[in-house]
Amino acid sequence: MTKLLILTTATNRADLHKHVFLGYKRFLTSKNVYDDGIKKIVWVVNIDRIDDFTTSVDFVQRRIEKIFSNRKIDFRWLVRREGNFYKAVRTLFKQGVKIINDDTGKDGGGGIGGVDGIGGVDGIGGVDGIGGVDGDWKVLYLEDDWWYRDSRHIDFFTSMMKRERLDYLELRTCPTPTERYTYFAPSLWSSSHFFRVASHFLAEKPNRCQDPEQICKPVRWKRGGEAKYVFVDIGRDWLKNQGLTKNNNKKLRGARNMMYSPDSE
Repeated sequence: MTKLLILTTATNRADLHKHVFLGYKRFLTSKNVYDDGIKKIVWVVNIDRIDDFTTSVDFVQRRIEKIFSNRKIDFRWLVRREGNFYKAVRTLFKQGVKIINDDTGKDGGGGIGGVDGIGGVDGIGGVDGIGGVDGDWKVLYLEDDWWYRDSRHIDFFTSMMKRERLDYLELRTCPTPTERYTYFAPSLWSSSHFFRVASHFLAEKPNRCQDPEQICKPVRWKRGGEAKYVFVDIGRDWLKNQGLTKNNNKKLRGARNMMYSPDSE
């Protein structure tokens, strides 16, 4: 049975989350989820505090927990009082590697690539060789500002990945399907693809001014697919309604006047 690890970067904008995460709840709900389709869900959420947004981080966490209060989800919360997108993704990936390795070791698999004490994750090294060491795990990369607009649920797509032996499934209209890039748009990754991406990203010398998506983008999937229009981006429209714009380079997510700046129009 499938085990699902969800990785989310978020900021303190609870009014947006009220709508977005209700959609995520519908996406994660069907007769098979928690029954015979998905065995467990672990959801790691990194919340970056943005000074320009007035909602407290604690309120954001409580709101999301309340939305999913009647669902069996193991939430893991990471809070940064000074937001930075690069550091948020780095923390998410480290946590994801540890969660899968700990679970694999508990089941007698001994972990993947000897990365149990990931630290700087030097031990991931040759992740290409891990294959599908724990094929039960799927990773859903899902940021906090996408609108779910489909009627199909998570188990439909995890079954599709298993049936078609995919290691990457993008859940939106992909802008470059022939390039096989890894995007941070809503997407499902096999555990082996996740470890390839994590290995590539965490092997880089830390630089908080880099865009983590651009670092991970060249890690091409081997067998992938596209499910158009499952999610659409509403984050930029929300920012515009707040009188803010999002810098194209994404360099410092959460750094005031660098990631978000007053709308000049």
